[in-house]
Amino acid sequence: MSEAPWYFAFASNVRDTLYGPLKGQLLAMWSIAVEEQFYLLWPWLILLLPERRLRIAIVAAILIAPLARGILAPISSDAVYRLTISRTDFLGLGALIAWIDLHDVTWLARHRKHFLAGGGMAAGVFTALSLALPTFELEQHSTLYSTLGFSLEAATFACVLIIVRLANSGPLYRLLRFPPLEYLGRISYMAYLCHVLCLHLVKRLDLSGPFTVALGLAATVAFSSASWYLLEQPLQRLRGWVPLRSRATGSKNSEIESPRAGETPIES
Repeated sequence: MSEAPWYFAFASNVRDTLYGPLKGQLLAMWSIAVEEQFYLLWPWLILLLPERRLRIAIVAAILIAPLARGILAPISSDAVYRLTISRTDFLGLGALIAWIDLHDVTWLARHRKHFLAGGGMAAGVFTALSLALPTFELEQHSTLYSTLGFSLEAATFACVLIIVRLANSGPLYRLLRFPPLEYLGRISYMAYLCHVLCLHLVKRLDLSGPFTVALGLAATVAFSSASWYLLEQPLQRLRGWVPLRSRATGSKNSEIESPRAGETPIES
């Protein structure tokens, strides 16, 4: 069967679930399909749902994922790992963080200690279960890991995201603003897409291990940089054609603050 339509339709995660995952250069595309399916649906929910129901939709997205994974675990490990409905807790937590930040820009900062504790607790429980239960790992496809394991991962990384989001001084801030790291972050999307392909091409040269890794990394950075300057950056300039409108009418943070003088907005 032709695989191309699945990739052009951003449905390779569905293809991999139905027919088994493909190995090779397009291995990472299933996760891009999950993202694109979310991006196609979520803006319509934001546009069409009243504020109260949007909050309910975000919470429902977070709660439905572990339920779906629990149902799918005995049926298909690929469905647990690759289908969008199995990943909506990760996506929903990101949406929840954005919603909170939009409505009260100080709320996350006021609860920083809670997120530090919550992230540490989630990571600790995950580690303890991994050490205590041999079946509590991804490759074992257990129902406990499929439900609780992924949820603990989502909670941990959501807390990490919040802590990083709040960093505006100190060692963490200086590390995150280290120019080489900032640049790698800027080109990271294409680097994720092309790194398997770059390594595959480099391996054809039959070099020793360290040289293969170094050349593969260099090729990934070079290709991703070309993509950023020739494709992604010009496309991002089109964002100026679309007027921004805040949904947070009457909220504590009803307007999105512009960058201060001398600062540049974070590019995604």
